[in-house]
Amino acid sequence: MSSTRKRGGRHSGKASRKIFEAIQVSEQVMAHTFPKPKFHCQTPPSFFSKKPNSSSLRNPANKEFKVLPTSHVNCPSHVDYTYEGFKFGYDHKSSDYKVDRIVSFGDDSIVGPDRPPLVEVYTLSTDSWRQINTVLDASILSDPCKFEIYLNGAYHWLAYRSEQPWPHGDTELIISFDMSDEVFQIIRMPELEDVSGMNLKTFSVLNDCLALIFYSAEETVTVKNFDIWMMYEYGVKESWIKQLVVGPALVGIERPLGFAKNGELLLVAN
Repeated sequence: MSSTRKRGGRHSGKASRKIFEAIQVSEQVMAHTFPKPKFHCQTPPSFFSKKPNSSSLRNPANKEFKVLPTSHVNCPSHVDYTYEGFKFGYDHKSSDYKVDRIVSFGDDSIVGPDRPPLVEVYTLSTDSWRQINTVLDASILSDPCKFEIYLNGAYHWLAYRSEQPWPHGDTELIISFDMSDEVFQIIRMPELEDVSGMNLKTFSVLNDCLALIFYSAEETVTVKNFDIWMMYEYGVKESWIKQLVVGPALVGIERPLGFAKNGELLLVAN
């Protein structure tokens, strides 16, 4: 994942991103192997990129690399910033692996991004990229540095709808991409009037439902609460329910890591 421009307050540290990139993987991916001889992998690969429009899949177990073909999406001229994000997953319908590449472009002289994002899908069996249509309009800016979750064959991540020049007027959204149907869906966030002061969030899965964990990032807050929201009816904003509050946590707890399979909340101490 890469970004040619960073915006203050929207990005977490590199260490945090590495931790979440390591744990937010699909069980379905774990259960399969890449076909030989192209690229054998019994663990989910990670992405490695050395130059624009060139990416690789890396198997951390045996250090093998699979260099992906050159992308057909090029950065237009006269853009001030780009956001580039990769999503890797397994297509159950075609029994194939796919990489979704989303590239957003923006111009500081106008409100938000000035053109819709471009989307490509790489298919391992054909070893090729193809561009697909997207319902995402120019006002939606995907943030590849935000934490992701893989649920029911689809990736979910945070995005922003820019209605005014940043940082004013941005509306947070959840975007999902179905790896089989190759369809995007926009999911609305819950109403957050009662999470005042909780300025960070992360995704997780609890009881097979999409979950959001809200908490404070203020260094002066020594005792933290973690508000757990669950979406009981997938894709329906009104089904968001504040399920429980965990806390106050012990002094020294930095942030939540997510839920384990048994429902326990994993926390990171500083």
